[in-house]
Amino acid sequence: SVQEYLRCPADGCPDDALAAASPLRHVSSGAPRTLLLHGVADTLVVPRQSERFAAALNDAGARARLVLIPEAGHGFIAQDSAGTKRALAAALEETLAFFDESLAGSETPQP
Repeated sequence: SVQEYLRCPADGCPDDALAAASPLRHVSSGAPRTLLLHGVADTLVVPRQSERFAAALNDAGARARLVLIPEAGHGFIAQDSAGTKRALAAALEETLAFFDESLAGSETPQP
């Protein structure tokens, strides 16, 4: 949990500790291109958090792309194995497309 990660006391984290840990606090125009992949059915980290982060990055002048993966929960796990396979395939496809776009024109290292 966030509380454990921040090493907060059992009665909760102080507001200033939570604010300092928020990715929204670290948004700037100099942020690198960012790809956010989020399962629509995620209940651990709700999609709205990624929507807010993507909007903040774009509003700051950075480049962010949010892809919402249908039927996927946290970790792209769906209700059944077929749905999980579709979610993982979509996440991989989006990641590869993001790399292609982001690295276009850069020199490819030779093995």
